[in-house]
Amino acid sequence: MAAVIVIIAAVAYIFHENYGGEQTWRYVFELSGGEAEYNVARVPSFYSSENIRGYFYATKDAARFITADGKEKFNYAYDMTSPVLKGDGGVCAVAERRGKVVIVFNEDGIMYEVASEEPILFFTVSEGGQVCIITQSGNDYETKVYTSSGTLIQKIKDPSGDVFPALCGISSDGRIIATVYYDISGAKLKSTIKFFYLNKSESLDYPTGFFAVNSDYIGEMVYAVKFLEGNRLAVISDETVSLIEPEAKCEKQLICETPSGLSAAGFSEKLIAIFQQKGNQLEVYNSKGEFLWAKEYST
Repeated sequence: MAAVIVIIAAVAYIFHENYGGEQTWRYVFELSGGEAEYNVARVPSFYSSENIRGYFYATKDAARFITADGKEKFNYAYDMTSPVLKGDGGVCAVAERRGKVVIVFNEDGIMYEVASEEPILFFTVSEGGQVCIITQSGNDYETKVYTSSGTLIQKIKDPSGDVFPALCGISSDGRIIATVYYDISGAKLKSTIKFFYLNKSESLDYPTGFFAVNSDYIGEMVYAVKFLEGNRLAVISDETVSLIEPEAKCEKQLICETPSGLSAAGFSEKLIAIFQQKGNQLEVYNSKGEFLWAKEYST
């Protein structure tokens, strides 16, 4: 089956990912046997995956699932000013920046809702249906993780200051959370990635769950992370695309540098796709960071 990768135009917003504003340009590549059909579409909020036959679609008033034959399977109503849909595998979640609710769906309909007393600065969802949110209340930031039934299982508190959590990712097996911290205390911004175990059995030697850290992103703003197969973390910054294996050496494995700036990048569980605007070239790597193929596109 062809792997569908939705590649979101990479626009780095200082300090926090921006959910609001206008519709987002997305580059959609259908990868199959070293070829790609190139299509650029402007859509409000859309998610599809090789794990499902159809796609999720979110507007200001509802989330919908449209089957492969064009039929609407469900229509869940809500009221959001600027909803953003994020997905992994056969699961997706919808929320809006500084909103207070995250709604999680599979293709059969709603799974659960997460309600927050504080505005949500960032959210993500895993293939297993877990959700992670980052909020700020008073002088503290909180990173919270919920199970696939909506039960809170992890809460990490960080004091407000020059170092704060900005984004996170959850492994597909639900064992690990990766949290990206921005450090603005020095002349250059630094991104640090901390790894935490979520299972109590694996946290016996780590009272807070924290077990590894990578601080190799000095002068780089990391603005996207995604766990691939083997629990390798793909990391996109404004200067590099790289991998980290947190349960091995936890070192930064460079895939490529982007000296002219990265136009777009995206992931499936087994592939990394990088689109360089300079040269209009799409490069595809496997989940180990090994180069597979490249192709140029005319605009």
